Amino acid sequence: MEKADVLNLHSVYGRIFSHVFTPILQRFNVPKADRSYLMAFFMQGMMAVIGEWLKGDCEDSVEHVASIIQACVASPLDRD
Repeated sequence: MEKADVLNLHSVYGRIFSHVFTPILQRFNVPKADRSYLMAFFMQGMMAVIGEWLKGDCEDSVEHVASIIQACVASPLDRD
């Protein structure tokens, strides 16, 4: 996390955006002008959750942390 520049994560995320997220956002008719803001919000949120998990020495299971991220990004209509 602290060495994101060294790991070239910006380039990796850029490829993920162009091949995965952009088609999804297009399919759901998200305006092009809004896409970078939405993706920045989601990515920073996911990184914050992962950062907290790392601070806690990864004590919680990967499945638990993944479920927290999924709950954060789920549509309110998807929730019980």
